[in-house]
Amino acid sequence: MRVLIVGVGTRGDVAPCTGLGVRLRDAGHGVAVAAYSRQVTDGMLEAMGVPSMGVHLQPVEPAGDFPPAISAFGRSLGRWGNRTAGRLAFPVPSPAHSGAARKLRALLGSPPMTSRAVYRRREATGRSVFHGYSPLVLPRPADWCEGLEVAGYWWPERPPGWAPDAPLGDFLDAGPPPVLIGSGSQTAGRADHLTGLAGRADHLTGLAVRALREAELRGALRTGAPGLIEDRVLGVGDVRHLTPEHLTPERLATALRAAVTDPSYRRRAAELGDRIPVEDGAAAVASAVDKQAA
Repeated sequence: MRVLIVGVGTRGDVAPCTGLGVRLRDAGHGVAVAAYSRQVTDGMLEAMGVPSMGVHLQPVEPAGDFPPAISAFGRSLGRWGNRTAGRLAFPVPSPAHSGAARKLRALLGSPPMTSRAVYRRREATGRSVFHGYSPLVLPRPADWCEGLEVAGYWWPERPPGWAPDAPLGDFLDAGPPPVLIGSGSQTAGRADHLTGLAGRADHLTGLAVRALREAELRGALRTGAPGLIEDRVLGVGDVRHLTPEHLTPERLATALRAAVTDPSYRRRAAELGDRIPVEDGAAAVASAVDKQAA
C-alpha cells in the first residue's frame, strides 16, 4: 500500500513521522512524508476518495480531563469547561490554513465547507486517530470516543552508526551528566517580527546560562548556534526556542535544582525510562494500515 504521512508543524512535529514511516516501510508499504496543513490535506484526500487516519503528536481532540493542548488556557476549566473549550478551539485553523483549504476545495470541485463542519463530520464518522505519545505520560481520556487511541511514541529514525560530534562528545565526557533546556518552538506570522523573536531567543540564552550557573549545573541549550558558550554550558541544535515572558533566571534555577535533586522526580523518571522503551507506538498504526490495505 502507498502511504502518505503528513507532518503538520516544525521539525519537532515532522521528525517522529520519519520513525513511523520507517516502520511502515519495513512492513512492506511505500511511504512518503510531506509537511503541510491538516485542513488542506483533509480536503485533498476527501476529493480523491483516499482513505485516511489521523496521526497526532498532541491530544488536540476535546477531552474533559484537561483543557485544549493548543490554546491559551493554562489551567483546568473543569470537565465540562475543558471539553467545551476543546470543541470550540479544535476546528479553528489559522487564517493561512483556512484560506489554502478553501482554495483547494474549489480547485478540486468540492463543495464549500467550514472547518467546523469538516470536524463535525469526522467526529460523526468515527475516523481513527492515533496519538504518538505514551499513555504512561498522559493516559487516554475516559470520554474520548472509539477510534481515538494513544499508541505510544514514534521515535525518529536514527542513522546506523550515529555518534555525537566531537564538541558534544567532549562536553559529555568532561563532567557529570548535563541538563538539556529546550523550551519548545514558536513561529512568527510576520517577517518584521523576526528581529524581535531573535532578540528574545538571545535573551533566553543568557537567562538559561545564568540559571545553570546559579543552580551549579552543567547544561546544553537549544540555541541555534552550536558551540561552547562557557565551560559548563554547550549550545546545540539548529533552531532557536523561546519561552514565556515571565520566566526568570531564579525561577528556572529553582526548577532545575528540583528536577535533579527531588527524589520523586528521579524515581518517576527511572520508572518511565524502564517502561517506555518496551512500548511499540508504531505497531498500532502499522496494524491499522495493514487492515486498510487488505
